Amino acid sequence: MAVLVEPFRLALFRVIVVIAEQQAISIMEGETAVAVSAKMAGSAEMMRTEAAIGEIAAAHIRTTAEVAAVTREAATAMASAAVS
Repeated sequence: MAVLVEPFRLALFRVIVVIAEQQAISIMEGETAVAVSAKMAGSAEMMRTEAAIGEIAAAHIRTTAEVAAVTREAATAMASAAVS
Protein backbone atom coordinates (compact mmCIF):
# COMPACT_ATOMS: atom_id res chain seq x y z
CA MET A 1 0.00 0.00 0.00
CA ALA A 2 2.82 2.41 0.86
CA VAL A 3 4.34 1.70 -2.55
CA LEU A 4 1.20 3.03 -4.26
CA VAL A 5 1.02 6.16 -2.11
CA GLU A 6 4.58 7.34 -2.81
CA PRO A 7 4.14 8.00 -6.58
CA PHE A 8 0.89 9.81 -5.80
CA ARG A 9 2.66 12.01 -3.24
CA LEU A 10 5.45 12.80 -5.73
CA ALA A 11 2.93 13.67 -8.43
CA LEU A 12 1.00 15.87 -6.01
CA PHE A 13 4.23 17.58 -4.94
CA ARG A 14 5.11 18.27 -8.60
CA VAL A 15 1.66 19.75 -9.20
CA ILE A 16 2.08 21.99 -6.16
CA VAL A 17 5.52 23.11 -7.37
CA VAL A 18 4.16 23.92 -10.84
CA ILE A 19 1.25 25.89 -9.36
CA ALA A 20 3.64 27.78 -7.08
CA GLU A 21 5.90 28.61 -10.04
CA GLN A 22 2.92 29.85 -12.06
CA GLN A 23 1.78 32.00 -9.14
CA ALA A 24 5.29 33.43 -8.78
CA ILE A 25 5.35 34.23 -12.50
CA SER A 26 1.92 35.87 -12.26
CA ILE A 27 3.06 37.95 -9.30
CA MET A 28 6.21 39.04 -11.16
CA GLU A 29 4.16 39.93 -14.24
CA GLY A 30 1.81 41.95 -12.03
CA GLU A 31 4.71 43.75 -10.38
CA THR A 32 6.19 44.49 -13.81
CA ALA A 33 2.87 45.89 -15.01
CA VAL A 34 2.64 48.10 -11.92
CA ALA A 35 6.22 49.32 -12.43
CA VAL A 36 5.56 50.11 -16.10
CA SER A 37 2.35 51.91 -15.16
CA ALA A 38 4.18 53.96 -12.53
CA LYS A 39 6.90 54.83 -15.02
CA MET A 40 4.31 55.94 -17.56
CA ALA A 41 2.58 58.05 -14.90
CA GLY A 42 5.95 59.60 -14.04
CA SER A 43 6.59 60.33 -17.71
CA ALA A 44 3.17 61.94 -18.04
CA GLU A 45 3.84 64.09 -14.97
CA MET A 46 7.20 65.14 -16.41
CA MET A 47 5.52 66.05 -19.71
CA ARG A 48 2.93 68.16 -17.82
CA THR A 49 5.75 69.91 -15.96
CA GLU A 50 7.61 70.59 -19.21
CA ALA A 51 4.40 71.96 -20.76
CA ALA A 52 3.94 74.27 -17.77
CA ILE A 53 7.54 75.48 -18.11
CA GLY A 54 6.90 76.10 -21.82
CA GLU A 55 3.79 78.13 -20.99
CA ILE A 56 5.76 80.22 -18.48
CA ALA A 57 8.50 80.82 -21.07
CA ALA A 58 5.91 81.83 -23.68
CA ALA A 59 4.31 84.26 -21.22
CA HIS A 60 7.74 85.74 -20.48
CA ILE A 61 8.43 86.17 -24.19
CA ARG A 62 5.03 87.86 -24.69
CA THR A 63 5.73 90.21 -21.77
CA THR A 64 9.17 91.05 -23.15
CA ALA A 65 7.64 91.78 -26.57
CA GLU A 66 4.98 94.01 -24.98
CA VAL A 67 7.65 95.95 -23.04
CA ALA A 68 9.68 96.35 -26.24
CA ALA A 69 6.60 97.65 -28.08
CA VAL A 70 5.89 100.21 -25.35
CA THR A 71 9.55 101.27 -25.32
CA ARG A 72 9.50 101.62 -29.12
CA GLU A 73 6.31 103.71 -28.95
CA ALA A 74 7.85 105.94 -26.26
CA ALA A 75 11.02 106.37 -28.31
CA THR A 76 8.96 107.26 -31.40
CA ALA A 77 6.94 109.78 -29.38
CA MET A 78 10.10 111.38 -27.98
CA ALA A 79 11.67 111.54 -31.43
CA SER A 80 8.52 113.17 -32.82
CA ALA A 81 8.48 115.69 -29.97
CA ALA A 82 12.14 116.52 -30.54
CA VAL A 83 11.59 117.12 -34.25
CA SER A 84 8.59 119.38 -33.65
